[in-house]
Amino acid sequence: MALWQLFGGTTASVAIHTNVERLTKLCLSWQENVLITQVQYIDHFENPDMVVGRYSDLLKFKHLAYDFEREVRIMIPKTATWKENPEDMLKPIGALHDLVTSVTVAPDAKQWFIDLVKDVSDRYGLKVPIRQSQLASLPA
Repeated sequence: MALWQLFGGTTASVAIHTNVERLTKLCLSWQENVLITQVQYIDHFENPDMVVGRYSDLLKFKHLAYDFEREVRIMIPKTATWKENPEDMLKPIGALHDLVTSVTVAPDAKQWFIDLVKDVSDRYGLKVPIRQSQLASLPA
């Protein structure tokens, strides 16, 4: 329940699922240098003098308290012209069905919201499983 409460709410939010293979394929389509890294969850207090090598090292770590997120990050080094053309940093996703594997609806969502998510998915050609979070079936 923590992720739902922290990021979207338990009644009107969704979690979009993908996998590393699909994410990698998407990043390769950009034909740029891209770093895909799994976040490492550490106790910053255990090693307060941690040495940071590259600037991107800072983006690879989060405090251990967030390890439930199991986050993967995509990093694209900024180009020499990024200040003149910041929109160049926006990357196309392409067809949603090439990236998304499933959609999970918030555990306390009402039926109308679940139906809305299904309708929007149909409208945009996203043919993936859509289901309510299993937390909805837990006793209160």
